[in-house]
Amino acid sequence: MNAATMRGPEVANTELKALVTYFAPDCQDQVQPGEFVNDYYGVPVWLMQDYLVALGAEVIGENVLCFERCRVDLAPAPRKHVGALEFGGSRVSFSGCAGKIQEVLDKLEWKTLRCGG
Repeated sequence: MNAATMRGPEVANTELKALVTYFAPDCQDQVQPGEFVNDYYGVPVWLMQDYLVALGAEVIGENVLCFERCRVDLAPAPRKHVGALEFGGSRVSFSGCAGKIQEVLDKLEWKTLRCGG
């Protein structure tokens, strides 16, 4: 059982709202490789790949995935150090149609915020 199902089925089917809007949903501009990169700390590359596949991506190479009109390249994020603690994550580079990238981000950011839920 998750929080959405505890509040009733009408909430479970509600469309998720974007946490952050980087591009207009209908934007047709092309984003070049390396131009739009996000780091997701606490989400290793293998888990980020699982999240993206769950959102509909197709794996086309090692750490390379594609959605319709959108490509995603994964790499380990630079390690962060806080005192004696060290942690890593995923560096996610998006390219392709800006509106399609925003569609992916709308879902991905909720998934990473809720640890895959």
